[in-house]
Amino acid sequence: MKNNLLKSIAQKIFQVINSNIVLIALLIYFYILCVDLRFITGDEGYFAYASKAILDGKVPYKDFFFPQAFLHPYFLASFNYVIGESWQAFRLFSAIIATGIGALLFDIIRKKSNTFNAALGVIIYITSDLVIGYFTIIKNYSLSVFFMLLALRVYESKFRYKFFIIGFLLSIVFQIRSYFVVCELVFIAFIFLCNSKKLSKSNFYMLLLGNFIGILPSLYMLFSYFDEFIFNNLTYHSLRNRAGLITGFHQKFNTFCSFFHGVKNTGDISIQFILLFCMMFIKKFDLKNIYFYLTCILFIISFLPTPVFSQYFSVVVPFLIIYLFTNNESYLNKQVYKFLTNIILAIYIINFFVEVQRYAFNGINVSGIYIRKNPTLWRPKNLDAQIENIASRLYFKEGKGSLKVFSSWPGYLIGMKAKSVKGLENHFARNIAHKLSKEDLIKYKVYYSENDLSNLISNKNYKYLILGFRDKKRNWQRLARKSGYKYTNYKIIKFLY
Repeated sequence: MKNNLLKSIAQKIFQVINSNIVLIALLIYFYILCVDLRFITGDEGYFAYASKAILDGKVPYKDFFFPQAFLHPYFLASFNYVIGESWQAFRLFSAIIATGIGALLFDIIRKKSNTFNAALGVIIYITSDLVIGYFTIIKNYSLSVFFMLLALRVYESKFRYKFFIIGFLLSIVFQIRSYFVVCELVFIAFIFLCNSKKLSKSNFYMLLLGNFIGILPSLYMLFSYFDEFIFNNLTYHSLRNRAGLITGFHQKFNTFCSFFHGVKNTGDISIQFILLFCMMFIKKFDLKNIYFYLTCILFIISFLPTPVFSQYFSVVVPFLIIYLFTNNESYLNKQVYKFLTNIILAIYIINFFVEVQRYAFNGINVSGIYIRKNPTLWRPKNLDAQIENIASRLYFKEGKGSLKVFSSWPGYLIGMKAKSVKGLENHFARNIAHKLSKEDLIKYKVYYSENDLSNLISNKNYKYLILGFRDKKRNWQRLARKSGYKYTNYKIIKFLY
């Protein structure tokens, strides 16, 4: 009897594992990549600190400058409220979202094609350089893609109120990454114009209702902090460079060229991205496939921001993969098509090993990695350990209460109770500080230019400083020592007092 019970339990466990083998494999892969290996990048510090500030009761735009759609840090804050605050916790969130994208991709391709194509699509996804580079970190690319794919998967389902859910999910997407609003318009146009199952009036109203309820947070932010909302989402982006909001075509062209040979101001070389597009063009265009339109529109709108960086195109990859593996029509005969596809995939997989070395081991051309001798110090676990040492030193001097610290990068404060001084929650606006009046500097929470911050150090306005390699070019460490600060080194971070 006892043996039969144990056997029954073992069989059920095996069934669960067998039915979720892809999900389990994806989670293990992305856990190792996100939590253990992938280096921390500069921009992650600002997203991470925004979520920390939200948990302290702060509101983006109103209480601190945040030149992005505002919903992403709320997801991070919710996750860290449950799990706890550390760089490893943030990266666990990235691993879960990247896993969710892979699982959705597998499910969508399997339903539209077959299991073999679905498995191959997942392999292409997890070995993509743009996925390894930018879906493993806590920027907003992967979360926006996840909700977009989830909306598309719901569309294929038979839920009674699926259009309400779709409308709600689509509204979440463009509150995470604003230009995804274009994808919503493309999606609705596709249903009306290209799909055999036309959208009924009742379903259209349900779509609008879900959308309206979903955008209520944005409407609240817009009407409550109108000037700040417009400045953070539009005005800042038109001021931050001479080219304006959308122009700067020479830089956009250089970014496109970086996919082939690399350009210094972008850092990325995405041969894989080009290979996937080559596969797209040897197939017949399937104009009844929503993923064809989403791939095209995301590729085009990724060129709109100025400056544009190759990381923006990471959001294209999952949609392109799904399109490729759900479209079986080719201009070529089967033998030639199979031969070319095998060559492309072989080159693609070989390049994967180069990219893993770059993002997880040697740090070559990885944004924000300024220490080349031992870049692994920027792994989440190692950075958490250094921050813990600094926190212990602060607590020894000041007790465990919250205090304001001048931290050159807000990421150094993740995991400790210390708070950033105002104006240092985000670095993006300092380069336009000279274009704003004193009233606007305060109103939009920019506060300081680079020169102002240097003067704060020279005048010893703050008792404690946390500086590191990310501010090497600003000479803040030299100014601090000249001003009489003592310091203790913690590998890539200096604690000054």
